[in-house]
Amino acid sequence: FYISGQRGKRMEVADSEYAAQIKKVATMERDTTAQALSAAVFYKNTLEEYKITEFLFQNSQDMAKVVQGRAEKGLAAGIDADIANAEVSKTSRLLNSAIRKRDGAKGNLTVMMGVNYDLPLSIIDNIPDIQLNTKNTQELISTALKQRTEVDAGVIDVRTAQKRIELLKRESIPNLTVSAYLQRDGFNENVMGARASIPLRVWRDNSGEIVESEARKEQAMTTLEVNQHTIKYEVIRAVTNFNSLREETKNYPEELMKKVDEDLLSIKKALGTGQMNIRDALVAQNSLVSLKLSYIQSLSDYDLAKIELIRSVGFPLMQYIVK
Repeated sequence: FYISGQRGKRMEVADSEYAAQIKKVATMERDTTAQALSAAVFYKNTLEEYKITEFLFQNSQDMAKVVQGRAEKGLAAGIDADIANAEVSKTSRLLNSAIRKRDGAKGNLTVMMGVNYDLPLSIIDNIPDIQLNTKNTQELISTALKQRTEVDAGVIDVRTAQKRIELLKRESIPNLTVSAYLQRDGFNENVMGARASIPLRVWRDNSGEIVESEARKEQAMTTLEVNQHTIKYEVIRAVTNFNSLREETKNYPEELMKKVDEDLLSIKKALGTGQMNIRDALVAQNSLVSLKLSYIQSLSDYDLAKIELIRSVGFPLMQYIVK
């Protein structure tokens, strides 16, 4: 008989440990979902970079052929042909780098999603806009401290450590043992009896285990405090990045980005008709391509900032991100 309530305390410790594990699994699930969504955004970004780099490489090849033909006819200097061929070599290296980056991003995404790497893969959805008031950072921090399962897990760990200390103290109280027996003795007589005992602990009082559990409780409290500070910093960083990148994407006029491809084709035509030399054409081409790559990178970073903002605040990612 557990006269000091030890059985109930053991059940409380087991329930607390189970509840903490549930919260930790939820944390891992949220972080894994965020990583998978980020991997999809990154892969989509590498596809766009590959398309631009491939276009740049093909355009450089066409320009080199035009300049080489003009040089052979004496309409252009030989150094212009060398410059054009050097640009082809440089863009070829950029194209190979873009291919490696694309394939690596696909490998990471397929591993995250558990699908076959050799199958064709494309991202058809975009990260939607997030309707959150990011001007009140303190309110988002308070929401995160309520929503994030790491906080709940930390609180439960502290509570579990305290319950374990209480259990160790109660275990020093002896439990009543009652037994009964029925037997046949040496004289062929039936004997029936009962016995009650209370075992006493003389040398062992769980003092060492209690001190160890108190230290674990202090460690759990420290971990909880560190997690709270980390969550606050993550929210502040996510909010600042989100606001900054949202403003950054506004620096790329939609009309200008639509004309970039047309301008690149115009440069090639102007070079072919002799209205532009190879050096000016390469400068203009590289400037436009750099603009387009910067635009794609800014959009990608903005999408990643959306994911991180929702994750850091603790809202369900599949509800806010996936429509």
